[in-house]
Amino acid sequence: VALRGAQAWLLELTFVDFSGFLHQS
Repeated sequence: VALRGAQAWLLELTFVDFSGFLHQS
């Protein structure tokens, strides 16, 4: 459960980071 939560958090963080990168360029 903890691992799954970490994966979801990492995926969301990556998505937000990627989204911000697209908006920046």
